[in-house]
Amino acid sequence: MGILNNFSADDFKSMSIYTPIPDGFYKAIITESDWADAANNNGRYIKIKYVITEGEYAGRYVYERLHLQNQNEKAVYIANSKLADICRAVDKIKINDTYELHNKELMIKIVVRPGSGNYQASNDVFSHAAVKKEVKEVSDDDIPF
Repeated sequence: MGILNNFSADDFKSMSIYTPIPDGFYKAIITESDWADAANNNGRYIKIKYVITEGEYAGRYVYERLHLQNQNEKAVYIANSKLADICRAVDKIKINDTYELHNKELMIKIVVRPGSGNYQASNDVFSHAAVKKEVKEVSDDDIPF
């Protein structure tokens, strides 16, 4: 027997039905990143885990794979370009480890990839940008002299 001390299912959202996050721009942070082997053994990629930090989808995770080592030169070029965009978005132009990108806010553009065959619709990270900083206008009344 497992005593739960008044657990209520009403306190939690259902996780049984996955629905992709709608297309759009979302503020996020990278929480994890690591190398993984490609399924076809033709290279390696960096798997990046983002968490949405604001709005209706705050707390949801989105993943991206950057195929930095691959036999397809175009795939490698695209992956390096996306990594460069991530670095610019978080103002880290030179890095030695993807850990340096963790916990820094950036904007990600999410798109829905339609389902096909045995796969349900899912999300892709399409692009990356810096979070725009709000600039407060100063009136003459705010100047102390």
